[in-house]
Amino acid sequence: MSPTCFISYSWDNLNHKKWVKSLASLLRKNGVDIKLDQWDIHLGMDITLYMETSIRESDFVLLICTPQFAIKANVHSGGVGYEKSIVTGEIFTNMVSKRKFIPLLRSGTPSDSLPSYLKSRVFVDFRDEKSFEKSLTILLQHFFEKQVNNKPPLGKPPKFNKTIIDTSLQEISEKKRSKSKLELFKETYIFASDSSIGLGLANSSAKEWAENWIISHYNKDLNIYKEAYKFAKDSSIGLGLTSSSAKEWAKNWIISNYDKNLNIYKEAYKFAKDSSIGLGLTGSSAKEWAKNWIISHYNKDLNIYKEAYKFANDSSIGLGLASSKAMKWAKNWIISHYNKDLNIYKEAYKFANDSSIGLGLTSSEAMKWAMNWIISHYNKGLNIYKGAYKFANDSSIGLGLTSSEAMKWAQNWIISHYNKDLNIYKEAYKFANDSSIGLGLTSSEAMKWAKNKIS
Repeated sequence: MSPTCFISYSWDNLNHKKWVKSLASLLRKNGVDIKLDQWDIHLGMDITLYMETSIRESDFVLLICTPQFAIKANVHSGGVGYEKSIVTGEIFTNMVSKRKFIPLLRSGTPSDSLPSYLKSRVFVDFRDEKSFEKSLTILLQHFFEKQVNNKPPLGKPPKFNKTIIDTSLQEISEKKRSKSKLELFKETYIFASDSSIGLGLANSSAKEWAENWIISHYNKDLNIYKEAYKFAKDSSIGLGLTSSSAKEWAKNWIISNYDKNLNIYKEAYKFAKDSSIGLGLTGSSAKEWAKNWIISHYNKDLNIYKEAYKFANDSSIGLGLASSKAMKWAKNWIISHYNKDLNIYKEAYKFANDSSIGLGLTSSEAMKWAMNWIISHYNKGLNIYKGAYKFANDSSIGLGLTSSEAMKWAQNWIISHYNKDLNIYKEAYKFANDSSIGLGLTSSEAMKWAKNKIS
């Protein structure tokens, strides 16, 4: 059976569209069943439904990366932005094979053309027309799962003379250790006695400090302590501690957080202390916040927390929460929804809170509604719910339900009939309710009749 592939791209210009169409034609000639908007879209078609089903049902999705494509994906703009929300939903929930989404670099540099959600993925390079055939072959091999660089078979382990090996390794280790200790003591003593960029201790104290380092932290990198001490003592971009407090802070870092990256703590502290675009905490509170980040969320991206806090605290286009509540909201997002796209929540909240074309809920109600959407319907298209709600609430050409009734009706549509075309239901309802050329049923009867036809 031929593999199916949906092509996602931005309409940069006419030449780019022609290039994408040409590539799609070549892939079809080579046995790949391509889904391309230039062939598939027709008048009256539901474009969002087409994008969702094409991405979800295809074996592969080829993402044609250009600088314009990256911009649209990163700011959630247009079709590219909408497709990104579907793609990231599948990626983050591990719903599909890791082979499904293929970045194709068409122009620009990887940093300029790959959206944030694709930057860590291996791409196929189509920038050089001279290498087109080679790149096409690589792509086709991926589609048809043809491994080119196969691993050689695993052999049997060799037999060793254990006594000789153990003795040799021990001798080498002892020589290295004795040599390293002397060199390390010198380096440590110089740092401890240096008054300009070191600890500035007197000779005897520096000697004692160096000896203690050798005894307690011999296998640790002194440069990490140096960096920690420098940051702790720096009053401009660091913690601004006294020399003795900075020594203690750096020592504690070596003991408790040696294997962690100090730069992550620095960034967390800077953000926590910043009063303009950060949390605006005092020095001691910022230290505590950064420490907690290192302990609880070290492997998570601080930028996601920043974005969540900014949105929660923003009173114009966000939730408008006070700083302390926004901090809690962002923390909850990191803990409960880290792998989900915040833009989907933003869109859901905006729709729920909008009184003109949305649900018209209060801010707190809209927050709950959007959170419920994230939990219950994350991988579904919000536009389908919007269309269902609008139809259900419309009194002129729709069902004429109240807002709360329309919300329930739209939710039921999402749960029970998500993969069905709403336009078929609309047409069936219109015919059933029409008293001149239709069945002339009451609205409630027509709703049941149309539902029966959909089912």
